[in-house]
Amino acid sequence: MFDRFRPLEVLNLGHNELIKISEYALAGLTALTVLNLNHNHLAELSEHHLMNLSALKELDLSWNDLKYLPSHLFRNITGLESLSLSGNIRLTQYIHESPDALKDVLQRGLRRLKLNHLELIDLPENLFNLAYSLEELYITNNYFTKLPDLYVGSLKRLDVSGSNISVLQTGNFLYLPSLEVLHMNRMKLLTRVEEGAFVGLKHLQELYMEKCLNLTSFDGMAFGGPTYNPPPLRNFSLKHSGLQTLSKKLLPVLSDIQHLKLQGNPWDCDCRLRWFKEMNFSKEIEHVRCYFPQSLHNRTIASLERSDFVCMTKKTRVLYGLMISMAVLFGLITLLAIVASFDSLRGKCCGQQISQRIRYDPMLVQLHPNNAENYGEDYEGPNSISFISRVR
Repeated sequence: MFDRFRPLEVLNLGHNELIKISEYALAGLTALTVLNLNHNHLAELSEHHLMNLSALKELDLSWNDLKYLPSHLFRNITGLESLSLSGNIRLTQYIHESPDALKDVLQRGLRRLKLNHLELIDLPENLFNLAYSLEELYITNNYFTKLPDLYVGSLKRLDVSGSNISVLQTGNFLYLPSLEVLHMNRMKLLTRVEEGAFVGLKHLQELYMEKCLNLTSFDGMAFGGPTYNPPPLRNFSLKHSGLQTLSKKLLPVLSDIQHLKLQGNPWDCDCRLRWFKEMNFSKEIEHVRCYFPQSLHNRTIASLERSDFVCMTKKTRVLYGLMISMAVLFGLITLLAIVASFDSLRGKCCGQQISQRIRYDPMLVQLHPNNAENYGEDYEGPNSISFISRVR
């Protein structure tokens, strides 16, 4: 099919609704370095599809309907550097059970692997045993409840965003000594980062933990204690999470930071955050605002003085609580008194208005003779007078 395009180096067949490709359709493209087949409906590939593509460097098979990969699919490709299998939901069982082709290509020097949106709950223990060249791994939007055990000494970039991990525990990244960039965004179940969680990341330069809405605890020793050398962190983002405070113990890690993003957290600007004023943060922190206490609500941290960051003692908090309770009680009593006074005043006013509106018309006065015999014993007087009033 592509015989007359032998010098072709880049071929993009993505978004073409392809269901099947002839086994030898690509055989003549010996100079091809980039092949994009994403967003089609390919259910299977044979070993012949890639047999003559020895120069191939990048292969994108994402968002198809692949169920498995033939064990010798990459046999004739010795220089493949980037492979994407994201979005092939039916590949999940294959990856969990016997990913021979995947192991094979990892051993051949693959540098970038994308396994996003595959509903993975874990990764095979020995999948990366011989992945000595792997530098970038993207495993976002999967169902991991804990960080997979990764023993990849060469890995420099890792993205586990969108996972179901709830806690980052001590030593989670202990065997990733070369890691430089770590993304853990949109982890909605993440609640805390424990002491020593990032120990071992000696070369970490960028850490992104954005939109972790339930993250409320970030241990001050998460990067290690005084005996550990802090990583050379340059970019650190905790935007739009649930943090109210950060420990001053993070100061050694953040002292040389270039870009720190803390916007969108419900910060409690008490004495625990006073140390923020001791640092020359990047411009981004100028937009960080207090959520608590009420007196500082929506004030930017940049606009505050160190004296504004005040913590109340336990006794003060108790007294403050009592004062608030008394103020609320006094307000309720006052409100009830006002309501009662208003009802009383309204009753008097209404009574006067009604009495003023009632007029007696002499023409409507009726005199009745003594008819006790007609009315029985309940008759009270010699004559009965009834008034018929008109309300005007």
